[in-house]
Amino acid sequence: MKILSAIFITALPLGLFAQTGNHLPVNSYEKLSFENAGFLVKDYYIPLDGNINNDRSAMYLSKKPGMDDVLKAATTFKTDSFTVEKDKKVLYSIILHIDPSSSYFAVTNISTGKQRNFPCKFDGVISANRAIEITGKRYDKNGSVVDGILNFNSAQYKIVSNKEIETTITGILNNNKL
Repeated sequence: MKILSAIFITALPLGLFAQTGNHLPVNSYEKLSFENAGFLVKDYYIPLDGNINNDRSAMYLSKKPGMDDVLKAATTFKTDSFTVEKDKKVLYSIILHIDPSSSYFAVTNISTGKQRNFPCKFDGVISANRAIEITGKRYDKNGSVVDGILNFNSAQYKIVSNKEIETTITGILNNNKL
């Protein structure tokens, strides 16, 4: 039951952004977790594969997206959603928005429904999880990740590491009265 509750709470904010029609929210799965100051933070990764090529997903682009579609989705679609638990109770839902022009965490208090945005300054424009997926799924046969840089479609994109994301979330939890 706890797992189903966490999945529902994680998917709920994503569903609010879904398109109208017969679209489901988005596919995601638990990727990482960490503990800090009594909080358990779980990272649910939102992959491109199974979303941008799935006509039942809110992120659907086409059955066979081209490299330009993949790049646009990789740098503009949400990459990770987090739940924050304390004493086995989900308190917050956090959605990471990484965009070349602005990046922020949208934090929703589960009990009140109130949302606050926390801007963050990342040097990178694409999450590590997304870069790993792009190269692992071979969207670009020549794509690679080298020294924190994604090489994709003859261009380079600086990667935001999972450690940077974890540190920023830890700072939000420790320094802000949520």
